[in-house]
Amino acid sequence: MPLTSHIDDPQSPIAAFLKTRFPNTRSVVSECNKSLREDKTIKPTEPMDGHFGTLGTAIDYRLRYYFAATRYQELVAWKGAMRLIDDGIWKGILESVGGLDLPKRVVADFFQNLAITLAELQPAGRKLSHDDEQLLNRYCIGLALFEQCFRVMPRPSSPLFSTNISSYEDILSIAPSHWIDDLCAMSEAFYDYFRDGLNKEAILNPTFDGSGFIGGADADIILEYGHQQSCLIDFKTSVKASIQGKMLHQLLGYCLLDFSNQYRIERVGFYLPRQGRFIGWQLEDLVHQIGLEPHVSFAELRSEFREVVGSLPPAFTLTQLVAQS
Repeated sequence: MPLTSHIDDPQSPIAAFLKTRFPNTRSVVSECNKSLREDKTIKPTEPMDGHFGTLGTAIDYRLRYYFAATRYQELVAWKGAMRLIDDGIWKGILESVGGLDLPKRVVADFFQNLAITLAELQPAGRKLSHDDEQLLNRYCIGLALFEQCFRVMPRPSSPLFSTNISSYEDILSIAPSHWIDDLCAMSEAFYDYFRDGLNKEAILNPTFDGSGFIGGADADIILEYGHQQSCLIDFKTSVKASIQGKMLHQLLGYCLLDFSNQYRIERVGFYLPRQGRFIGWQLEDLVHQIGLEPHVSFAELRSEFREVVGSLPPAFTLTQLVAQS
């Protein structure tokens, strides 16, 4: 299971470790939430019908495109797409519950045209025109839907299957206009906030030394990697502007999984796209503020965490997961 699932599981040794080592999140959470009370929130103009998660994943893609255009073969969305069209187990499950088959040609056209569009738009470091912004966000919706097929078992209720899709343009047409307007508003807020920092060196969707041991852990972005202080940022898209203790545990879990200190993370924080707001801390200050004993270094804590992670049973294989479902 991925890091977030471990944190949500009270039986997980990882959740127990984080709660034991960082038990005093309440004061930090309270202070953050107090500061967020007066913030304006970008709200959808129409009901999302249960697709807030899709919009949240889509805006993650859009914001990362402000820094660089990752090859589509390296995206989590591509892994989800390959699961749909090449994985016989998932295709069998979808067919058994009435899911529609998604033609390989359509998937290939979607990603190839995404690459062409990115080459034409060159979105890194700049603000796009209204039409170009809308087009890129339509691609981001498609990427979000494909990513969901990797994060969880593909569901026939996904618009990828509930809509009659025969071309990549049909995927671009899935999102109603108010979804796109919502993404455009959050994108504009991000540009206004980060415009002077869009030239920073960035690592997009970083994974860590220990990610594979727990079934997956990829963060959103690390900025200024390899130069000044490296800052790990997690995007949290919620209409309700709030920070929770488990969100802090997630941030620190990523840092602990960086066993070799590859990324040299010195700052951590959250960017809230609907509020256009960043909240961050020095890593050492935060860990001691929420409970780490003063005499314990973060490097020592990484070693302890590595032992916990190493003692976990092997992550479920796909076959085992399906057999138990």
